[in-house]
Amino acid sequence: MKREYKTGPKKAVIDFFRENSERHFSVLDVVDAVSQSGAGKSTVYRLINNLLESGVIRRFETPDSQKFVYQYADKSHECETHYHLKCVKCGRLIHMECVHFREVCNHIEKEHSFIIGSKQSVIFGECVACSSEN
Repeated sequence: MKREYKTGPKKAVIDFFRENSERHFSVLDVVDAVSQSGAGKSTVYRLINNLLESGVIRRFETPDSQKFVYQYADKSHECETHYHLKCVKCGRLIHMECVHFREVCNHIEKEHSFIIGSKQSVIFGECVACSSEN
């Protein structure tokens, strides 16, 4: 049986993701945020891999497909069953449960023979708060 250790850096990383559960972060964002806990870059990479494997966080591909971002896996949001909206200005992630969008997805499946995977689907744009700042 594998023993779980609660280290300062691990707690700092988990707390950071939990306190910012509506946003995605790159590994370097996390390194910067938890550096005061004594966690270096390699420690954060290892912790993120462990947290990803254990389901504490989840990974999303960025639009350029070259990087990944990570988010706290809030158990109240089952991301396999809904889609996501991501604000390109503030980074906020909105869990979208919308019957109308499901209708669009059903249309795409039926008429275009393509199934959109909700687990990895993120629609990028601006949230109302950011768009009203212009």
